[in-house]
Amino acid sequence: MSRGDPLAEIGGTTRPKVQDLVSNTDIIFMSLSDDAAIEATLDAILGATAPLNLTDKIIVDTSTVHSLTKR
Repeated sequence: MSRGDPLAEIGGTTRPKVQDLVSNTDIIFMSLSDDAAIEATLDAILGATAPLNLTDKIIVDTSTVHSLTKR
């Protein structure tokens, strides 16, 4: 069982990569467990090698992390 299976069972759509999620979604909610998870996820979204088009995208972050990470 993958972490996304419960979401899929109630009608949610899972994506194998963050890039797939951003490309196919207008509103993204993040509630991640720690600073490293947030940094890794944002690096994937904002990565310098292949930055994603965030025009008209809304990213909502409800994570509780160290204040220096929230920038």
